[in-house]
Formats: sequence, C-alpha cells, structure tokens
Amino acid sequence: MTTTRGSFVDRANRDVGTAKAAAVGSGARHLIDKRAAAVDAYPAMDAMRDRARAIRLHTLAHLDTYLDQFADAVEALGATSSSQQTQTKRIATSGRSRGTPARI
Repeated sequence: MTTTRGSFVDRANRDVGTAKAAAVGSGARHLIDKRAAAVDAYPAMDAMRDRARAIRLHTLAHLDTYLDQFADAVEALGATSSSQQTQTKRIATSGRSRGTPARI
C-alpha cells in the first residue's frame, strides 16, 4: 500500500467525486443495508441489546473489582505491571523505603 503526502482534509477534498469515493460510499451503504437486514431478521435483537446494555453498565459500576481480580490473576502468573514497577522504583529511590520496597 502506498501513502500519499498531504493532510487528510487535502486528500479528502481531492478525492471527493472520484470513482474511488463513490466505491467507498457504495460499500458503506451496502454494509449498512446488510446489517439492517440482519437485525430485522433476528427476533431477539431488542432483548439482546438490553442484556448487553445491562452487562456493560454492571461492569462499569464494578470495574474496580474486576480490574483488581484481573491484576491478581496476572500477578499470580508472575507478571507485574509497568506502573507497579515504576511506583516500586520511586519508593525504593525516594528514601522512604529501607530494604525491600513495599508492594504497591
């Protein structure tokens, strides 16, 4: 794939009205129409959207818990996060810690 110099706006203005732009527009409309047909053909779509929305809201409301669980699972496998390593280095070099740095 080759790249062309110029800003996005310059390239967009240059390509407006070309066959390339028409093909992109046609493809986008085709995908939108196919998606709409698939949604219409799936009778439980509204229920699925409601369930997905409920899951998303629950997850966001409890994100701190899920992130803690994830971090604990990753650390149990022996990994450490870069922010944990950075914070540990700051404590170790700040003079506040003597000996083994505190676990963050």
